[in-house]
Amino acid sequence: MNYALKNNYDVLITLDADLSHQPENIPSFLKYIKLNDFVIGSRYIKGGKSDYTGYRNFVSKFANKTCRFLLNIHLNEFTTSFRAYNKKCLRILNEIPLYSDGYSSLVEFIFYIDRAGLKYIEVPIHFKDRFKGKSKIPKLQIIYGGLKLMELFIKRSIIPKKKL
Repeated sequence: MNYALKNNYDVLITLDADLSHQPENIPSFLKYIKLNDFVIGSRYIKGGKSDYTGYRNFVSKFANKTCRFLLNIHLNEFTTSFRAYNKKCLRILNEIPLYSDGYSSLVEFIFYIDRAGLKYIEVPIHFKDRFKGKSKIPKLQIIYGGLKLMELFIKRSIIPKKKL
């Protein structure tokens, strides 16, 4: 993100390098970022799909529904890294002291995007399960993510939401 700001990018798109996110969706992200500050790919809206099954599917859906409920942010997807940020969004995130690392930073970014009153949208994606290797998420990272979510829940009542 800092590199994108320093090099004056108009848009930064992030996605998983293991091709779980389909690069073919990038034109759609570029279309929607013209009218929004932030675009997130969603497995959990009409037209979206996830190849997850079993435990991983349960954890993913539970985590996203919990984020939506506790943060009162009207998104169905919080945990994917398939995203587009415009310059305004990058500048605002750069000014906020973010303390998360790893996967919880994905939720923290959305929290501050929402608090800043930025305009955002979900677009449907097909999230493909990796065909090689195993999940990189350590169990401790799940606990840390839950604690970070509780912290953001508390901050929700402290940090007012800006209206643009």
